[in-house]
Amino acid sequence: MGQGCGAERVKSEIVNVSVLASGKILLDEREVSLRELEEAFDEARVNGTVVYYTREKPHEQAPTEAEAVMKMITDRRLRVALTGATNVIAVPGIEAFFAKVRKRAAESRGVSLVRPDRTHFILPSPPEGSIGAQMVEGVKAVIPSDQPRCIAAMTAPGALAGDPSQKPSLPEVAKRVPFMGLLVGLAYTGHAVWMYEGSAEWAAAGCEEADVLIVDSDAIATLPADWAVDAARVMRNANVLAYDRSRHKIGAIRTAGEVPGRIEFVN
Repeated sequence: MGQGCGAERVKSEIVNVSVLASGKILLDEREVSLRELEEAFDEARVNGTVVYYTREKPHEQAPTEAEAVMKMITDRRLRVALTGATNVIAVPGIEAFFAKVRKRAAESRGVSLVRPDRTHFILPSPPEGSIGAQMVEGVKAVIPSDQPRCIAAMTAPGALAGDPSQKPSLPEVAKRVPFMGLLVGLAYTGHAVWMYEGSAEWAAAGCEEADVLIVDSDAIATLPADWAVDAARVMRNANVLAYDRSRHKIGAIRTAGEVPGRIEFVN
C-alpha cells in the first residue's frame, strides 16, 4: 500500500558519493552514470539517508559532473556531509524525519501520529470487515481507493501532545481531532495516513509528497500567511482541505486539478 509515499528500497543509512577530477562519479565505490545517481538520490530522499560527498582535487576547478551532483543534492534537499571539510552541511533534519514518517505510514495499516517531541506512533485501523459498507463508501466518496494515496493531516497545536511515557489511544486523540474518523477510514481503505500538529516549522515539511492535506481550522491561525502556497509547492498533488470546526465540514482551500473545489490527482 502507499507505494508513492516510500516503500522500502534502500536499507543503508548512508551513501558515499565521490566525483573524480576526470568527471567520473562513484557511488559506494562503484562507477555510475548521472541517471543512476539520480535514482539513488531519489531513494535516499525517501529514506532520509545521509549522503557523504567528496570531490577529488577540491582546490582545482570542478568538472561539470560535480556541479550536476550538487544540484541533484540541493534539489532533493538531501542530508549531506562534505567529507574532508571543517563543517558538516545538513539540510534541516525535519524533512528527513518526515521522510521516515511517510515510509512507515506507507508500510502500516493505520494512522501515523507524530507528537511535537517527534515521537512517532501508529494507531492501528479497525480489523478488515469491521466498518460498515455504507461508511466505507462514504470515505471512498471523499478520496477514491482505486489507487493508494498519501494523506497528511495537520491538527491544532496541542492536539497530539501527551504523556511521553504513554502511547496515544484512538478515543483520546479523537476527542481533540474532530475529523479523526475520516483519517481512520482513509487508512482502513488503503491510504497512507499521517498526522502532525500545525506549526511554522512543520507546516510544509510535514506534507511533503502528500496527495491530500487536511488542516484543522484551529491550526490555521498559528501558521504563516503563505502556508498553503508553501505546502502546495512540496506536495505531489496540491489538494489542500480545511476542516471548519464551526460548521463541522471539510472544504477545499485549493485543488490540484483544473476544476475548483474538486479533488483530483494529476501526478
